[in-house]
Amino acid sequence: MSFDQRPPSIDPSRFATPLELQTISLLDKNLQKIAEITHDKETQFQLARLDPVTGLPNRLAWDENMESKKSSRHPLAVLIIDLDKFKQINDTHGHPVGDKSLHDFAQILHRSVRSPDDLIARYGGDEFTGLIDIPPGIDPQTVLDKIKKRLYKLLKAYNQNTEIKIGFSIGESISTQPPHDPRHLLCEADKAMYDMKRNTEPQRKKNSKNSL
Repeated sequence: MSFDQRPPSIDPSRFATPLELQTISLLDKNLQKIAEITHDKETQFQLARLDPVTGLPNRLAWDENMESKKSSRHPLAVLIIDLDKFKQINDTHGHPVGDKSLHDFAQILHRSVRSPDDLIARYGGDEFTGLIDIPPGIDPQTVLDKIKKRLYKLLKAYNQNTEIKIGFSIGESISTQPPHDPRHLLCEADKAMYDMKRNTEPQRKKNSKNSL
Protein backbone atom coordinates (compact mmCIF):
# COMPACT_ATOMS: atom_id res chain seq x y z
CA MET A 1 0.00 0.00 0.00
CA SER A 2 1.38 3.41 -0.91
CA PHE A 3 0.66 6.71 0.67
CA ASP A 4 0.76 10.13 -0.98
CA GLN A 5 3.13 12.21 1.15
CA ARG A 6 2.35 15.49 -0.62
CA PRO A 7 0.51 18.05 1.52
CA PRO A 8 -3.03 18.72 0.33
CA SER A 9 -3.55 21.90 -1.67
CA ILE A 10 -5.30 24.64 0.22
CA ASP A 11 -7.94 26.80 -1.36
CA PRO A 12 -7.56 30.32 0.13
CA SER A 13 -11.24 31.02 -0.49
CA ARG A 14 -12.15 28.46 2.17
CA PHE A 15 -10.45 30.50 4.90
CA ALA A 16 -10.35 34.13 3.62
CA THR A 17 -13.07 36.68 3.26
CA PRO A 18 -13.78 38.26 -0.16
CA LEU A 19 -11.93 41.41 0.94
CA GLU A 20 -8.91 39.38 2.04
CA LEU A 21 -8.94 37.50 -1.25
CA GLN A 22 -9.02 40.79 -3.14
CA THR A 23 -6.07 42.05 -1.08
CA ILE A 24 -4.09 38.86 -1.77
CA SER A 25 -4.78 39.24 -5.48
CA LEU A 26 -3.61 42.87 -5.46
CA LEU A 27 -0.47 41.96 -3.54
CA ASP A 28 0.31 39.23 -6.06
CA LYS A 29 -0.11 41.65 -8.95
CA ASN A 30 2.06 44.26 -7.22
CA LEU A 31 4.80 41.69 -6.61
CA GLN A 32 4.72 40.79 -10.30
CA LYS A 33 4.99 44.48 -11.23
CA ILE A 34 7.90 44.97 -8.82
CA ALA A 35 9.69 41.99 -10.38
CA GLU A 36 9.14 43.44 -13.86
CA ILE A 37 10.32 46.90 -12.81
CA THR A 38 13.39 45.45 -11.07
CA HIS A 39 14.26 43.53 -14.23
CA ASP A 40 13.72 46.64 -16.36
CA LYS A 41 15.86 48.76 -14.03
CA GLU A 42 18.67 46.19 -14.15
CA THR A 43 18.45 46.16 -17.94
CA GLN A 44 18.48 49.96 -18.04
CA PHE A 45 21.44 50.00 -15.63
CA GLN A 46 23.42 47.70 -17.90
CA LEU A 47 22.46 49.48 -21.12
CA ALA A 48 23.44 52.85 -19.63
CA ARG A 49 26.97 51.47 -19.24
CA LEU A 50 27.29 49.87 -22.67
CA ASP A 51 28.48 51.47 -25.91
CA PRO A 52 26.02 50.46 -28.66
CA VAL A 53 28.51 50.71 -31.54
CA THR A 54 31.35 48.58 -30.17
CA GLY A 55 29.60 46.50 -27.52
CA LEU A 56 32.24 47.58 -25.01
CA PRO A 57 31.61 49.26 -21.67
CA ASN A 58 31.33 53.03 -22.05
CA ARG A 59 32.91 55.92 -20.21
CA LEU A 60 30.47 55.75 -17.30
CA ALA A 61 31.27 52.08 -16.71
CA TRP A 62 35.00 52.76 -16.96
CA ASP A 63 34.85 55.69 -14.54
CA GLU A 64 32.91 53.62 -12.02
CA ASN A 65 35.39 50.75 -12.27
CA MET A 66 38.33 53.11 -11.91
CA GLU A 67 36.75 54.64 -8.84
CA SER A 68 36.27 51.20 -7.30
CA LYS A 69 39.96 50.36 -7.87
CA LYS A 70 41.35 53.39 -6.04
CA SER A 71 42.18 51.31 -2.96
CA SER A 72 43.37 48.21 -4.79
CA ARG A 73 46.54 46.78 -3.26
CA HIS A 74 47.69 45.66 -6.71
CA PRO A 75 49.47 47.96 -9.15
CA LEU A 76 47.16 49.50 -11.73
CA ALA A 77 47.89 50.56 -15.28
CA VAL A 78 45.86 52.75 -17.60
CA LEU A 79 45.97 52.66 -21.38
CA ILE A 80 44.57 55.29 -23.70
CA ILE A 81 44.27 54.39 -27.38
CA ASP A 82 43.31 56.92 -30.04
CA LEU A 83 42.63 55.91 -33.65
CA ASP A 84 44.74 57.78 -36.19
CA LYS A 85 43.01 59.79 -38.92
CA PHE A 86 39.65 58.32 -38.01
CA LYS A 87 37.80 61.43 -39.20
CA GLN A 88 39.11 60.73 -42.71
CA ILE A 89 37.44 57.31 -42.63
CA ASN A 90 34.09 58.89 -41.77
CA ASP A 91 34.49 61.72 -44.28
CA THR A 92 35.66 59.48 -47.13
CA HIS A 93 33.63 56.30 -46.62
CA GLY A 94 30.71 57.41 -44.45
CA HIS A 95 29.72 56.85 -40.85
CA PRO A 96 28.50 53.23 -41.27
CA VAL A 97 32.00 52.27 -42.42
CA GLY A 98 33.46 54.32 -39.57
CA ASP A 99 31.23 52.51 -37.08
CA LYS A 100 32.37 49.15 -38.47
CA SER A 101 36.00 50.20 -38.06
CA LEU A 102 35.31 51.18 -34.45
CA HIS A 103 33.56 47.87 -33.80
CA ASP A 104 36.32 45.81 -35.42
CA PHE A 105 39.07 47.64 -33.56
CA ALA A 106 37.18 47.23 -30.28
CA GLN A 107 37.09 43.45 -30.78
CA ILE A 108 40.80 43.36 -31.59
CA LEU A 109 41.58 45.43 -28.51
CA HIS A 110 39.40 43.24 -26.34
CA ARG A 111 41.19 40.11 -27.59
CA SER A 112 44.55 41.71 -26.79
CA VAL A 113 43.66 41.98 -23.09
CA ARG A 114 43.11 38.45 -21.85
CA SER A 115 42.59 38.82 -18.12
CA PRO A 116 38.92 38.94 -16.98
CA ASP A 117 40.01 41.42 -14.29
CA ASP A 118 40.94 44.01 -16.93
CA LEU A 119 38.51 46.43 -18.50
CA ILE A 120 38.52 47.83 -22.02
CA ALA A 121 36.05 50.62 -22.75
CA ARG A 122 35.16 53.11 -25.44
CA TYR A 123 35.83 56.38 -23.69
CA GLY A 124 34.33 58.55 -26.42
CA GLY A 125 34.60 59.19 -30.14
CA ASP A 126 37.60 57.26 -31.47
CA GLU A 127 39.25 56.95 -28.07
CA PHE A 128 39.48 53.75 -26.03
CA THR A 129 40.73 53.15 -22.51
CA GLY A 130 42.09 50.15 -20.67
CA LEU A 131 42.18 49.56 -16.93
CA ILE A 132 44.73 46.85 -16.26
CA ASP A 133 44.92 45.12 -12.89
CA ILE A 134 48.52 43.95 -12.49
CA PRO A 135 48.90 40.57 -10.69
CA PRO A 136 51.11 40.53 -7.58
CA GLY A 137 54.77 39.91 -8.27
CA ILE A 138 54.50 40.73 -11.98
CA ASP A 139 56.32 43.66 -13.56
CA PRO A 140 53.64 46.11 -14.79
CA GLN A 141 55.63 47.15 -17.85
CA THR A 142 55.99 43.51 -18.91
CA VAL A 143 52.21 43.09 -18.78
CA LEU A 144 51.62 46.24 -20.85
CA ASP A 145 54.26 45.30 -23.39
CA LYS A 146 52.59 41.92 -23.94
CA ILE A 147 49.21 43.59 -24.43
CA LYS A 148 50.64 46.04 -26.96
CA LYS A 149 52.51 43.27 -28.79
CA ARG A 150 49.29 41.26 -29.19
CA LEU A 151 47.41 44.38 -30.27
CA TYR A 152 49.93 45.27 -32.98
CA LYS A 153 50.01 41.66 -34.21
CA LEU A 154 46.24 41.28 -34.41
CA LEU A 155 45.75 44.67 -36.05
CA LYS A 156 48.44 43.94 -38.63
CA ALA A 157 46.63 40.75 -39.62
CA TYR A 158 43.34 42.66 -39.81
CA ASN A 159 44.76 45.42 -42.00
CA GLN A 160 46.17 42.88 -44.43
CA ASN A 161 42.66 41.66 -45.16
CA THR A 162 40.63 44.85 -45.35
CA GLU A 163 40.47 47.92 -47.56
CA ILE A 164 39.99 50.32 -44.65
CA LYS A 165 43.24 50.40 -42.69
CA ILE A 166 43.23 51.26 -39.00
CA GLY A 167 46.10 52.87 -37.13
CA PHE A 168 46.36 54.02 -33.55
CA SER A 169 48.43 55.86 -30.99
CA ILE A 170 48.70 54.56 -27.44
CA GLY A 171 49.76 55.96 -24.10
CA GLU A 172 50.16 54.31 -20.72
CA SER A 173 50.57 55.13 -17.07
CA ILE A 174 51.25 52.98 -14.02
CA SER A 175 50.43 53.35 -10.33
CA THR A 176 52.35 50.89 -8.18
CA GLN A 177 50.60 51.37 -4.84
CA PRO A 178 47.38 52.79 -3.39
CA PRO A 179 45.74 55.14 -3.19
CA HIS A 180 45.52 55.20 -6.98
CA ASP A 181 44.60 58.57 -8.46
CA PRO A 182 42.28 58.05 -11.47
CA ARG A 183 42.58 61.59 -12.79
CA HIS A 184 46.38 61.55 -12.60
CA LEU A 185 46.59 58.15 -14.32
CA LEU A 186 44.34 59.35 -17.14
CA CYS A 187 46.27 62.57 -17.61
CA GLU A 188 49.62 60.77 -17.71
CA ALA A 189 48.39 58.17 -20.20
CA ASP A 190 46.77 60.86 -22.33
CA LYS A 191 49.98 62.89 -22.40
CA ALA A 192 52.00 59.82 -23.41
CA MET A 193 49.51 59.03 -26.16
CA TYR A 194 49.74 62.51 -27.68
CA ASP A 195 53.53 62.41 -27.43
CA MET A 196 53.48 59.22 -29.49
CA LYS A 197 51.07 60.75 -31.99
CA ARG A 198 53.31 63.79 -32.48
CA ASN A 199 56.46 61.69 -32.77
CA THR A 200 55.03 59.31 -35.36
CA GLU A 201 53.14 61.87 -37.45
CA PRO A 202 56.09 62.67 -39.77
CA GLN A 203 56.57 58.97 -40.55
CA ARG A 204 52.86 58.49 -41.23
CA LYS A 205 52.87 61.42 -43.67
CA LYS A 206 55.92 59.97 -45.42
CA ASN A 207 54.25 56.54 -45.73
CA SER A 208 51.11 58.18 -47.06
CA LYS A 209 53.04 60.03 -49.80
CA ASN A 210 54.91 56.88 -50.78
CA SER A 211 51.65 55.00 -51.21
CA LEU A 212 50.30 57.56 -53.71
